[in-house]
Amino acid sequence: MAPRRATAAQRMAESAAASLRETRGLVDHGVERAVALALDMAKLSGDGAVIEQIQDTLCQLITVDKHLNSFLSAVNDAKQQHEQATSDPVEDLSKLLAARMETTDSTFEPRQDQRFLNFQRHITDIQQQVEGNGAEGEMQEDVVFSQAQQTLTCPLTTVLMRRPMRNKKCQHSYEESAIMEFIHKQRQKKRPIKCPVVGCDNVDIHKEDLEFDPVLFCKIESRRREETSS
Repeated sequence: MAPRRATAAQRMAESAAASLRETRGLVDHGVERAVALALDMAKLSGDGAVIEQIQDTLCQLITVDKHLNSFLSAVNDAKQQHEQATSDPVEDLSKLLAARMETTDSTFEPRQDQRFLNFQRHITDIQQQVEGNGAEGEMQEDVVFSQAQQTLTCPLTTVLMRRPMRNKKCQHSYEESAIMEFIHKQRQKKRPIKCPVVGCDNVDIHKEDLEFDPVLFCKIESRRREETSS
């Protein structure tokens, strides 16, 4: 009977983890849409009040994502401990999860999150472009575009990214499918997983280091629309 209870508990944990991953995907999409809307508003009108409201929504979504990620890590850790335990009634999984959640850092400031900082910096760039005029405004726009263009292509595929994932350690970005395959292959070969960006000294990449970059995503989509219309 004990093995059946353990198997049932593990299935429960995996089901919970799968639901959390799916929910994080929906939150990612919400972050992406909030960023796109704010950038469009900044370009069209520069209405500070509306942009601030969207920023607040973005902070809420980033906070939800942080909590979901913490809970997902707790579920995975509890599941692993449960599988390794010598006694494994179903109740033990709940106790392990509760204990793991108690160690989770509850202090989090979304406006210090790198995704929000990148978003805020891009909003500032756009507002400066809108305020600029004549040759000075055009020159400023060219500089901003040049800086953005440098990061729009994946260092692994060398083409425009579709779902950019930013490395929280070195701040470099990669196409999601490409970096995941790269990590998988390097692990199979038991090689160091070094950042594929030339000159980067980050030699220890993990999936947990990567997060979707909504601001870069919007830049890429804008660039793709420009190429389509030209």
